[in-house]
Amino acid sequence: MTPIFGGLVDPTATVNLQLDEAKGWGGVIGLDFFPKEWLTIGLTYQSRIALEYDVTYDSGTNANGFALLNQSGFTDGGTVRSDLPALFGAGVNIQATQKLRYEASFRYYFNRDADLGKTQGGEALSDKISDSIEFGIAFEYAFMPKLKGSLGYLYSGVGGNVDFMTPELPELDANTFAGGIAWEVIRDLDLQFAGGMATYRGQTTSSGAISYDRNVPFLSFGVQYTF
Repeated sequence: MTPIFGGLVDPTATVNLQLDEAKGWGGVIGLDFFPKEWLTIGLTYQSRIALEYDVTYDSGTNANGFALLNQSGFTDGGTVRSDLPALFGAGVNIQATQKLRYEASFRYYFNRDADLGKTQGGEALSDKISDSIEFGIAFEYAFMPKLKGSLGYLYSGVGGNVDFMTPELPELDANTFAGGIAWEVIRDLDLQFAGGMATYRGQTTSSGAISYDRNVPFLSFGVQYTF
């Protein structure tokens, strides 16, 4: 794999980098409103959480790898900053009929107000990206008292810049479609099955060196017990 840090690519570099665990503090506030018996509105805000990681070079990093890491701000024995951005979220839950329920949700991530580290040129990474948004909608229908089905859609606009992504974790805008069923086997015990597809928007770096594009199918199974 070609190492990429802060938008800099070096096919001759070998790196083995460890970031130690970071701890931070933040605040969360949430409010729920019930203007009607069939309507619930929720609001939440989470503050930015400052995180600072200790950097350690492990064995296996060659001379070009050391140079690449130092240029990107990863100094052995030093620290790097990568905050969790503040976010605002809102959701609406509507019980349309005795059998049909639907909901919508929205989240906004304040990436540009967080300290996300620096680029290889020493510029703030938060100046190279945009804020992120997510929007979702879902429907649930009770076919029988003990069997429910649901369908959902989620749009994710991550606000990333492909020139500052790594091949392992490209942050791409995505459309996700999913469906599932919940079966109440016995009182208070549900079995849940779900599946779907996440389709990511393809992007290419400004140099044309790397293209990102992927679709990810998924399946899940869960057990829920209420007491």
